[in-house]
Amino acid sequence: MTIITSKANSVVKNAKKLHQKKYRKTSYLIEGWHLFEEAIQAGAKIEKIFSLAEYGEKLVDYPQTVLVTEEILLDLADSQTPQGIVAIVQKEEEQFTRFESGESIFSRRCAGSWKCGDHDSDGRCSRFFWSHRFQQVSRYL
Repeated sequence: MTIITSKANSVVKNAKKLHQKKYRKTSYLIEGWHLFEEAIQAGAKIEKIFSLAEYGEKLVDYPQTVLVTEEILLDLADSQTPQGIVAIVQKEEEQFTRFESGESIFSRRCAGSWKCGDHDSDGRCSRFFWSHRFQQVSRYL
């Protein structure tokens, strides 16, 4: 396990960027022991684990563990009183199957009836969308 004592470290800087949405394309931060254990049980891929030195014994089985000072953990954590662990978890890739007709439900138009009165500016029928959304999308989840 490595020990980081500087906020200027590139690993810490990159982890801190995950507080901003624009950097959370492939991974995100979790904080606290409960979320960490849930991520492990769910089989999530953990990229890095930042922990205080006193919890190093609990994390011996995880080679991606980085021990940090309390000051750095406060900087990485979102809460004012962190529980001693922050981890970077890789997002799962979601693959969406295309609809059989090759078009999404967002581009479907009213079937033969343009008189429902709930069309938005480009002619899509919101009644059709909301009434059929669950039926069509649930098949692909």
